[in-house]
Amino acid sequence: MKKGYSLIEVLFSLCILSIIFVVEINMLSKENLRYKRNVIEDREECYCTNALDFIENEINDIKNKRIIIDENSIVLQKLDGDINKIDSISKGNGEGKIRILYDKAQNDKTICNIIVEGIKKFTILKKKNVIFISIESLKGRNFEKCIGLRKENQVS
Repeated sequence: MKKGYSLIEVLFSLCILSIIFVVEINMLSKENLRYKRNVIEDREECYCTNALDFIENEINDIKNKRIIIDENSIVLQKLDGDINKIDSISKGNGEGKIRILYDKAQNDKTICNIIVEGIKKFTILKKKNVIFISIESLKGRNFEKCIGLRKENQVS
C-alpha cells in the first residue's frame, strides 16, 4: 500500500469540490436577487401606506377650516389662514411624486415637501363625506384608503 495521494485522487477531489462551490454560489446569487426584489417591494409598500396615513392625518387635522377637493388635489385651508395643498406631479417618463405645498399666511412663503416618489397614478374621489384615495405604484400595485370627514369641516 502506498502512502499519500495520487494525482488522479487529487484531481477527482478538486472536481467534486469545484462542483459544490458552483452549486453554492449559484444558490447564493439567486437568493441575493430574490432578497433585493423583496426589499424593493416592501419599501414600495411601506412608502405608499405611509403616504396614505400622512394624507389621512393632514385631512383629519383639527386646525382645518375647509377642505377643497378638485381634480386629483386636496386643498386644506387652516384656521390661521395657512393653505396646504396635496397633489401629484409627473415626469415625462411616467414616474410621479406626491407632494404637499405649505403656503404660510404670515410670511408669504411656500414650502414644498415630497410625500412619496415612484408612483404611476394618484387619484382622489369624493362621495358625500368620504374621500377615496388611490396610489398606483410603478410596478402596478394599488394602495387605497377611504377617509371619513368630520361633519364640521366644510367640504367642497
